[in-house]
Amino acid sequence: MKAVNILLLCSTISRITPTVLSSDLRATIGTYPDYDGDLVVSGDVEITFDEYAMSFLFNGEGLEASCGPGCGVHIHTGTTCSDADLVGGHYWAPAGTEDPWMNDVTYYDSDYFGNAIGQFSIENGYLMEGNVGHAVVVHDSEGVRVGCGTLKSGNMKTKSKGAKKGIKSKKRNYNVLNAVIGTYPDYDGDLVVSGD
Repeated sequence: MKAVNILLLCSTISRITPTVLSSDLRATIGTYPDYDGDLVVSGDVEITFDEYAMSFLFNGEGLEASCGPGCGVHIHTGTTCSDADLVGGHYWAPAGTEDPWMNDVTYYDSDYFGNAIGQFSIENGYLMEGNVGHAVVVHDSEGVRVGCGTLKSGNMKTKSKGAKKGIKSKKRNYNVLNAVIGTYPDYDGDLVVSGD
C-alpha cells in the first residue's frame, strides 16, 4: 500500500508547474490574534512593486471552505499581529480618498478544502518602503479577521564575519522563493497533500 501512495504522490507532484516568485515584501500568515473560531489559518503573501503599483499574491490554507468571491486579504494600518487592538483598518493614502481595498479585486477564492490562491494588482498610495512592517489581514466571507502576518523585506541579507580583524565582510543577497503545495485539482484519493 505504501508503494502505491508514494507512486501516486510522485505522479501528482510531477504535474505541478513551479512558479518563481521574486518579491520585494513578504508576510507569513498565521491565525489572527484573539480569533476564537474553528479555522487554523496559515499561508504567505508575496508583493512586488513598480513604484506605487503592487502585484499581490496570497497563498493560504486552513481557510473557510469554498470561500469567495468576497473573502478579502488587505494591508492594514497596524504593524503587529500580536494584539488585535493594534492591527487597525485598511491602509492607504492619501486620507479622505476612496479605500482601494474595498473593490472587486482584493479577494481570494478557496477550494472545498480551504486552500486558496489570490492574485491581484492594486495601488494603496505608498511605495514599497511605506508598506514595510504593516499587517496583512485575511478575512472570511463574513469579514471576520481570521489570519494575519506582517510585511518584511523579501530579500534575505547575510554578512559573514571575518576570522581576523581587518578582513572585510562579504554581503550576499538571496532571493526568497516560496511554494505552497496542496492537493492536485480533481484528485479524489485518500491522501491529503500540503506543505511549503
